[in-house]
Amino acid sequence: MIAASLGELIARYRLHLSFVLFVAVAAEWLVDDGGRPHPILSLVDLPHPIGLALIALGLGLRSWAAGVIDKRRTLTTGGPYSMVRHPLYAGSYLIGVGFAASMEDGLAIVAAALLIPAVYAFVVPREERLLAERFGAAWEGYAAQTPRFVPRLPLRPGPGQWQWRAWRRNREWRVLARTVAVLVLLEWLNDAAVSPSSPVTTPEEPGAVLTSWTGITSS
Repeated sequence: MIAASLGELIARYRLHLSFVLFVAVAAEWLVDDGGRPHPILSLVDLPHPIGLALIALGLGLRSWAAGVIDKRRTLTTGGPYSMVRHPLYAGSYLIGVGFAASMEDGLAIVAAALLIPAVYAFVVPREERLLAERFGAAWEGYAAQTPRFVPRLPLRPGPGQWQWRAWRRNREWRVLARTVAVLVLLEWLNDAAVSPSSPVTTPEEPGAVLTSWTGITSS
């Protein structure tokens, strides 16, 4: 009973939990690590471009799924749903890990890689029970031959028509907007952390001071 109640709470407030996790990880990143010593579009360190690539891949997977699925009427089994049962969750996981990698913080990467699946462990079984109740044998057959998150190789997506109207109806534009907003926020926080509030001056050698003064007075 307690486990079921806890699962319901986590499933209901998963977005709030994700926000709390993000705030905690960002605070640790800024306080302990002092941010990232280069701009967000820099390709200097390997984890950073990998993180941006994961974010782009996650957004692409989510957008593909959101343009194919019809949550109100039928069991969707085409497009990305022919490879995994939960491409929307898989895309969100890639985005979360991508954010952590773009911060170049080991604790953030570990937290995202482990805590997001921990939340899914409560959310996904509950959702699949509802799908089984709604679609019956069709769901059982689909679930028996389609992995939850990790597709089988080689990748062979089945036919599924992507529709702009479905993408908008499923409000996937909000995920895109929030992702861009988080990237902008992280860059702003990073600039605030790595940029000194005032210029740092270093004492000059006496000879350098004399040379500088001589140059000024002789010009």
